[in-house]
Amino acid sequence: MTENDFIRLEKIDISIAAQNFANLLNENKTYFLNGTWGSGKSTFLKQVDNLKLKNKKKVKLVTIDFWRLNDSRSTLETVFAKLHPFVYWGLRLIVILCIALSILMTNVVDLGLSVFVPAWVILSAGVVALIVAIHQFLKIKSDGIYSRLLTFNFPSCRKKVLVVDNFDRMTEEQQEASYKLFSLLNGKLPIIFVGDIDIIHRNESNYLSKIIDRRIELPFVLHPTKIWGDYFEQLEKRFEIKLSDNFINLVMKENRNLRDREHFNDYVNLELIGRNKKEYVLVEQQMVVIYLYIFYPDIYNVLLKMGRITDSIKRKYDIAESFIILRAEPSIYPFPFSSNTEAYLISEIPSNRTLEELNAIIETPSLLLEELSGMLSSDFTTYITTSFYDNDFNYRFLLFKTSFKLSEEGNNNWLIDFIIMNMAKINIKYPNYELDQLFNQLIVDTKSTFISQVEGFWRANTELTDFSDILYYSFKHKVIDKEHIRDLVTDISPFNKMFSSFRRKEQIILFYIYINKMDEYFSKWDEDLLNVINNLNNQEFIDFLLGFGYIRSGDDNEGVLKINGKPYVIDFKFKKLAGDEYFDKISNVFDNRLDEIKDK
Repeated sequence: MTENDFIRLEKIDISIAAQNFANLLNENKTYFLNGTWGSGKSTFLKQVDNLKLKNKKKVKLVTIDFWRLNDSRSTLETVFAKLHPFVYWGLRLIVILCIALSILMTNVVDLGLSVFVPAWVILSAGVVALIVAIHQFLKIKSDGIYSRLLTFNFPSCRKKVLVVDNFDRMTEEQQEASYKLFSLLNGKLPIIFVGDIDIIHRNESNYLSKIIDRRIELPFVLHPTKIWGDYFEQLEKRFEIKLSDNFINLVMKENRNLRDREHFNDYVNLELIGRNKKEYVLVEQQMVVIYLYIFYPDIYNVLLKMGRITDSIKRKYDIAESFIILRAEPSIYPFPFSSNTEAYLISEIPSNRTLEELNAIIETPSLLLEELSGMLSSDFTTYITTSFYDNDFNYRFLLFKTSFKLSEEGNNNWLIDFIIMNMAKINIKYPNYELDQLFNQLIVDTKSTFISQVEGFWRANTELTDFSDILYYSFKHKVIDKEHIRDLVTDISPFNKMFSSFRRKEQIILFYIYINKMDEYFSKWDEDLLNVINNLNNQEFIDFLLGFGYIRSGDDNEGVLKINGKPYVIDFKFKKLAGDEYFDKISNVFDNRLDEIKDK
């Protein structure tokens, strides 16, 4: 990623406001350009400096920044040197030459120059050198010379405007000295104070009103509301997102200025574009972390150490909007801050995969098989579960087809269940039995229609034709449950002539039991049903008990029997029913058959 890909802040057009201000400078008045630090005052004045007045004279801004100067000279001397550099340095050069000449004419250093230099020149140079020496020895601090010189109306001053930058940051002594200076220059040239008028010395007594002729505010295009509003539009267009009102309000209410925006944009470029995080994180949440990193380092340090916002920080800072944004649900992709904190930290590189990489896995059959059948990765599962119902998600059938293939091979996990179950929910209208009762519709008819839709779904999307297979995968992947078929009217039962033609006979028996609520009322079990169950082959019998829940998969330490190397145990919930005469009868049949299988 190169700098050419970075977000460039759009140039703000302030030409009209700058021209209007430049026109004001035709008059030798004192102005105060008001604005907070970093709000664009220097940018504004720079454009004014490049404009011509109506009288076609070039405006020459002479800027002095006492706050940045590391100069032992007095305020008057510094200003005079800036306004009249040729006069100032000419005078200093004359003094230096006089000192040098007086030294050269002494008996100690006599180069024989006295023959060529008139006596009056030597005498004058000596006097000047003596005055300077006395001045330096006594350390006289007097600006009388420069205050006198500043009252002269030098021709060079007529094309200049004196600008005192960062006036609000000067010390009280410097500001007091500046007031005296401006009284000397008043009416001789335009003078511009630059700073935040609300925080300068002596502002509370309205002292400045006696010095300042006009107070100038920055144009609205430089106001935080305008500059950030335009910038947010630029961000939304670049990252193809919609920023939340919470984030926008957070920035707007704090009146972050032009320099703040430039600083923020620099980190947006570095993190989201330079480090290519935009594909790995939620863009807005990354912006919130950047915002906290720049403007609330204390909060960021808490995030760095603890990965969350503590209650003490919430009480200390009134920026609840950012906390709301960072508390996004973990079931979205890319992962939110709460689920993948490290990726959002400044200068860190995310380890999760991009949407492009995840889509490539789905589109490649071998990779998808490997992903679904192996150890499920958190980024893949989150992407599937959060995107499955999106209208523009085009991979549902690919995921369903691969999941069903793995299920047929006996490979199963919760993501396979999720894919198959939710694929069915998209294609099948699930009944609302409470609503049906409200409108006096026959629930039996509703259930019959629903089961027909389930059967149609499997036949349309797989090669299943046997109804018992359809039941098996429907129950296995929670496409249907017991309540969907309670009191269903059907001719399918283990006592029907068609029973022998079904491939998974145990599923037909379970179907019959659930329809007639026999899983709740064991008194309904008769000898005929127990005989049908007992006549199942060993694998069918085990599958029946697993489907019914009488046994479950166990481990080697607790297994009561093994089939094909797999241990099984009787489920605890059925052990609790021991003592019920009806259940005991059923349990004896099951246990006797299990003993037979165990012996074999």
